[in-house]
Amino acid sequence: MYWFEIVLLVVIGIVLPLLGLRELPRMRRRIAAGDRDVRIKAYRSTMLVQWGLTAITLGYWWTSDRSWAAIGLGAPTTGPTLWIVGAATLGAGAFLVGQVRSVRRDAEVRDAARAQLRPVADLLPHDDRELRRFMLLSLTAGTCEEVLYRGFAIAILAPHVTVWGAVALAAAVFAFGHAYQGVTSALKIGVLGLVLGAMYVLTEALWLPMLLHVALDVTSGQVAASVLRAGATPAGDVEPDPPAAGERA
Repeated sequence: MYWFEIVLLVVIGIVLPLLGLRELPRMRRRIAAGDRDVRIKAYRSTMLVQWGLTAITLGYWWTSDRSWAAIGLGAPTTGPTLWIVGAATLGAGAFLVGQVRSVRRDAEVRDAARAQLRPVADLLPHDDRELRRFMLLSLTAGTCEEVLYRGFAIAILAPHVTVWGAVALAAAVFAFGHAYQGVTSALKIGVLGLVLGAMYVLTEALWLPMLLHVALDVTSGQVAASVLRAGATPAGDVEPDPPAAGERA
């Protein structure tokens, strides 16, 4: 690896997670103090960091005269594999839409979703104003995190540990990048990283992983805004009031 590649891996794999672990308690204190803009500010700063790192990565790749396909930004492979992965992605999208509808229509489903979101609720949108920013964050995470944690990381690691070893390592880095969300959430995100990595390797492009990643983040924001509205509770202990990462995604 070149020194820049090592530095970038350290930044996305160690520096950003540590910053997230440091910032979340501060964010919760500001929420408890009544700062109604804290989540919007966090979304904005996360977007700036992710787009900045992605721009630097793509600029480096371009100046290194490497193939865009090697980082997942070429045309996907053709044939049955693409159709199967594409169909699975559409099926997952339909399932996610169904989840949002169920949460909006069924009070019991909302209660169950609220309980599941409790550990990360401070990070998720609580009203329409926050939700609009979270949609932009979802697009950012689904695009930038796939370039960084799948395209770049797998391309750099694969020559040293094989492609599937790189998928596993990239998923572990992706999970640690979301350690601030708690152990349970980080483990789930690690599994998601394996799925997205497999999709990338099988299709040889990032477009379908990006699509699924964006869909997951968008629907999580829609669900959160539906169950966390109105009323207020202390930061970190959520009941309906006025969700990471998935940044990382």
